[in-house]
This record gives sequence, C-alpha cells and structure tokens, in this order.
Amino acid sequence: MNISSRLLGQALVVVLLAACSEAGKDAGSSPVPGKAALTVATTTPQVLEWPMTLKASGNIAAWQEAIIGPEINNYRITEVQANVGDVVKKGQILARIAPETVENELAESLAMVAEAEATLAEARANNERARQLREKGFFSPQQSTQTQTVADTALARLNVARARLKTAQLKRSKASVLAPDDGIISARAATVGTLTETGQELFRLIRGGRLEWRAEVTSAELARLKPGQVATLERPEWRGA
Repeated sequence: MNISSRLLGQALVVVLLAACSEAGKDAGSSPVPGKAALTVATTTPQVLEWPMTLKASGNIAAWQEAIIGPEINNYRITEVQANVGDVVKKGQILARIAPETVENELAESLAMVAEAEATLAEARANNERARQLREKGFFSPQQSTQTQTVADTALARLNVARARLKTAQLKRSKASVLAPDDGIISARAATVGTLTETGQELFRLIRGGRLEWRAEVTSAELARLKPGQVATLERPEWRGA
C-alpha cells in the first residue's frame, strides 16, 4: 500500500466518526415519551342489595267476582241504571223490576189480611155468645164446639193472609236489584223489557274493583323466588295505533 492510499483511508475514518457524532447528538436532543402513572384509591367494602329483574306473563282477572241476579221470578225489568265500567257502591240500585205489579200484589195481600181479621173478630164474638148461652142451658155442647171450630178456622185463615202479606212485602223490597258490595260492573246482561228468571245473570261485579295478576315464570327463574319476597311491578307501555 502506498502513502496516498493510507491517507485516503484515514480521511474516510474521520468522516464516519464525525457523522456518528452528529447522529448521537440528534438522537439525544429528541424527548423520550414517558409511561403514564397508575393512580390507586382506597374504599370501604359495603353490603348492597342488587335488584333482580324477571320477566313474567299471565292473565289479569278479578280478585272476586259477584254474579248479581233477580230475587223474584217472572217479573219484567223496567229500568237499568248501571253499565259496564261503572263504579258502584254497596246498596246502589242497578235495575228496577215492574213496581206496579208488585204494588198490586201487596195491596191485595193487605185487603186479605183485613178481611181475615174481620172474620176472626166475628167468629170469636159468636163463640163467646155461644159459651154464655151454654152456661145458661140454651146451647148444647155440640153447638159450642161448632162455634169454637169456626173461630179457630178464622184464626188460621188470618195467619195465612199475614204470611202472604209478608211475601208481598218481601217482593216489593226485591223489586230493585242492588249492588251487594262496592266495586266495578264488569258485565251486564240486563235489558229493559225482559222477564226475570231464577238463576238469571243480570250483572257481574268486581268486588272492591280489585284485580289479580297470576304471574307465570320459567322453572329456572322460579328457583330464584321465595315466599313473601317483595316485588315491584312495571306495567307495560301502551302503544296506540
């Protein structure tokens, strides 16, 4: 190797060292991004109750439903005062049944009682006179027995007339169909002009307006429920057409 070649090699080495020195300076001047620090907070453990949400389905029905019908038979309905959805009170009139027919029967029964009372009074008076005459020897024992029998028969007829009067009074009190309890009318079959029949259904009443939801869940969800567990219901949203 000659001198010129050796000098050229030394020059190249100096250039390379200078380039490496400049590259090191540039690398050292650029900032190195640092790692984010983690923060830690302390807390006290607490016992919390987490709500459990279950989806259930089932029918909504009346808690107790009363069937209301007429208490007298073969009478015409003249007025209906309640309809489905009406809120009624105990003793409120729901329908009326032919009052004129019932009033006529009551008046007839009163007349029969008055007639029977007059007949009994006359029979007892005749029996008393027969007793006095028998004591004086003017009447035979047989005649006294006959007058006593007539008085007893008159008393029996009076009792029958009074029983019929009570029946007529009871019919008059039943001429109005009344609500047996507070509630909501859920069905109505009563129509003006129809005749009442035994066992006929005129109205249905939801007692107290109380409804009952009989929820049904799956067997897997049933194991998560306990008797007496408190539940909060969310009614479904109504979406109109």
